Parts: sequence; C-alpha cells; structure tokens
Amino acid sequence: MRIACVHQGYELYGSDRSFAESVAALRAAFPSADIEVVLPRSGPIVRILEAHASRIVFEPLWVLRRQAIARLATVEMARLPVAVFRAWRRLKECDLVYVNTSIVADYALAARLLPQKAVLH
Repeated sequence: MRIACVHQGYELYGSDRSFAESVAALRAAFPSADIEVVLPRSGPIVRILEAHASRIVFEPLWVLRRQAIARLATVEMARLPVAVFRAWRRLKECDLVYVNTSIVADYALAARLLPQKAVLH
C-alpha cells in the first residue's frame, strides 16, 4: 500500500503535532505501507516524522493564507494549475491520500481528481 501525507507546516505547533500523530497512526495501521510525507520545507517536525515515514519530500505547496490572499487571487492564480498537476503526478500512484488541512489547495484539488480514497482533515 502506498500512502501520501501532506501538511502545510514544518514547526511543532498544534496542527503539526496532530499531523505527526496521524502519520504515526497510519504507520501502526499499515506497518508495511510506503508512506511518503510532503512538507513545504524542513523543520522541527521532520525529526518526529522520520520514525514513521518511508520518505519525506520537500516541495512548494499552494497554501491559502489570509495575509497572502490578494497575491494568491491574482499573480499566483496562474500557477495553481501547474501546482495541481505536480500534486496529481505525486498522488496518482497512491492508494490513500491524507491532506492535513484544506488550505493546501493544490493537493486538496488533485486528490479530488483521483479515484482513490482521500482524507481531508
């Protein structure tokens, strides 16, 4: 089984800890699964995730943030299709997709375009 887990954070705040616990629960439920974690960059959360993820990759995520909404709705909007396609390519071989929050727009949209099960938390 191949599982993709996507999170917008890289620190160790509440949502980051919740995400790490979810990845640990997936590992416990599917011990032989290939679990790939996608984060926007390296940070303190990586140390916790390394014990449960098969692989951790870093790539830009199209994250909806209130302070950047004007930029996202104008200049960045042209980049959204490319970001969704990049996410779709990563997710298309997965059996399960877990996106930790709906503000990760590229992965949330890509997961909806695929037939496999997706959890948007």
